[in-house]
Amino acid sequence: MKTSYGATALHINPRFNAGCIVRNTDRNGWGAEERGGPMIFQKGQPFEMVISVDASHYKVGINGMHAFTYNHRVSYQEVTTLAISGEIDIHKILYSGGVS
Repeated sequence: MKTSYGATALHINPRFNAGCIVRNTDRNGWGAEERGGPMIFQKGQPFEMVISVDASHYKVGINGMHAFTYNHRVSYQEVTTLAISGEIDIHKILYSGGVS
């Protein structure tokens, strides 16, 4: 998820060789990586990811299981774009919510 000024608010990177999911934020340079939680992804297998946003953090669920929380390092109100890259086929993206 990116902001209008190009910061990456939430970067999610499954690292299969390391058996972990890396999370980070890029605000004019990458911050400290967070790793851990279960490696719910399976290489080459479909998955469903749900990202919920509350006042202090993102909550991420994968395949119906809670995967991790990630504290905001950039205000969630500044996020304007969802960016997805890598070897992935997207079948559906749903958005629920809006500007208050």
